[in-house]
Amino acid sequence: MIRSWINAAAVALILAATPVLAQGPAPLVAEPVLSATALADLTTRGTNGDVRAMTELGRRYADGRGVKRDYDQAFNWLFKASASDAEAQSALGDLYLSGNGVELDEARALELYRLSAAQGFAEGQYSVGWMYENGNSVAVDYAEAMKWYRLAAAQNYAQAHNRLGDIYSNALGTPEDRTKALEHYRASADLNDAYGLSSVGDYYENGWIVAQDVAKAKDYFRRSAEQGGCDGIYAMGNIYEDGDLGEAKNVELAFQWFQRGDVKNCAFSQLALGRFYAEGTGVEADPAEAFKFAAKAALSGSSIAQMRLADHYYFGDFLPQDYDQALKWYHKSADQGLARAKYRIGYMYMEGQGVKTDYAQALTWLRQSAAEDDAWAQYQLGVMYENAMGVPQDRVQGLKWYLLAAAGKDEDAIAAIPVIKKSMSAGDIAKAEKLAKAS
Repeated sequence: MIRSWINAAAVALILAATPVLAQGPAPLVAEPVLSATALADLTTRGTNGDVRAMTELGRRYADGRGVKRDYDQAFNWLFKASASDAEAQSALGDLYLSGNGVELDEARALELYRLSAAQGFAEGQYSVGWMYENGNSVAVDYAEAMKWYRLAAAQNYAQAHNRLGDIYSNALGTPEDRTKALEHYRASADLNDAYGLSSVGDYYENGWIVAQDVAKAKDYFRRSAEQGGCDGIYAMGNIYEDGDLGEAKNVELAFQWFQRGDVKNCAFSQLALGRFYAEGTGVEADPAEAFKFAAKAALSGSSIAQMRLADHYYFGDFLPQDYDQALKWYHKSADQGLARAKYRIGYMYMEGQGVKTDYAQALTWLRQSAAEDDAWAQYQLGVMYENAMGVPQDRVQGLKWYLLAAAGKDEDAIAAIPVIKKSMSAGDIAKAEKLAKAS
């Protein structure tokens, strides 16, 4: 099932073999608070040099697990334990990577991950792999990333299996191999990992290298959701919203699942709740609530949510139009690589919306977006070349971009093609068509 985070028209996700009854999420079980006595005992042990107690205290304070989150306390305890403890080294690396409780320092984070990995700690090995996959303080190197992920996966570290699954599934530095991807997702699911469960569900829903099985898909999604997985929770909500995978449409249950996602700070569930309130789906329309959930999703770091929030500011939905805020959030989304956000920035520079008109900047952003096959950006580049906006007039380039945009079903581009051709020779039209085919 294709996941669409912009509208309700097509969304959801997907594992074992019994039908799932139409029911909402089970009540959340709160993380037990560490008693004052237990905390005092743990603190005394840490103060007296118990390295494992130091590490546990550090992780609890970092995660807010059983105690109030306190990054300063987390750093102090983990720093003390990191002289020898592999788990503390890995957790301290996380603080340096995120800049929580300490100045952000990717190089120092990698150094700590390597120390942890050298002691054979799976989480440290995974983190070294993650740094290579994402190019944090090192050049992106998928082969090196996979090496470290395999070491962690060999110790049944679920997240390492997940990353290997994604790498094979998305052909990141290696040929696409869904068989290997599914092997890793299954290994993760066998460890009851929420992401692994929902990923295996995807395979059963779509019939990728396995027989399509709706019952298994729903069961895997539910199991993922019950583990608190955002993908699984979102899938369950979409199943009931759309009446999909053999379930009757039930907006009330969909709303309950998305509410569960909000509690877990799941961006896509928050976006869905915002849409429900904006459209009055199953609830009374409430612009303020719609905006609130869009903002929560954006603050959680989702690039799509950031673009949605920017759209609210840009169009003046639920609040006064504010181009400055729109541009700010489009930049946050574009920084994460979202092509449509790059298009929006380019368009704002082209039209002088919230910024001084700057065709050079517009072209830069539109080209980046167009290179990722965004049809809107491709059309706008055609407009700029046809009308000599920041570039010499070039109808060949203009038609090329219109043709590429039209291939992406852009209606404006489809309408522009016969118009621009009237001003072109047959030879120039042929050149443009050749360029479009080669792109």
